[in-house]
Amino acid sequence: MAQISLDQAVRQKGIPRQTLEAWAEKGLLTLHTCRQPSVPPSAEDSGAGEKVVDEEELDRVVESVGWLTLSGQGWEETEEE
Repeated sequence: MAQISLDQAVRQKGIPRQTLEAWAEKGLLTLHTCRQPSVPPSAEDSGAGEKVVDEEELDRVVESVGWLTLSGQGWEETEEE
């Protein structure tokens, strides 16, 4: 289970950070907070730390959303005919 930061996910997958966060809010993707060694434990409670995501989970969500998008486009084309 390789975890990558949201910034890495944005660069590697080309998906806006806001989209990744929206997927997490909808329950499609799990975000974790990775406390950095330089951040004291008390600061962790205040939201300090880097957001990370499991790369395999992200790939599954990206593929699922992609198929749903393509399927939706197919339905729209059929309705227009």
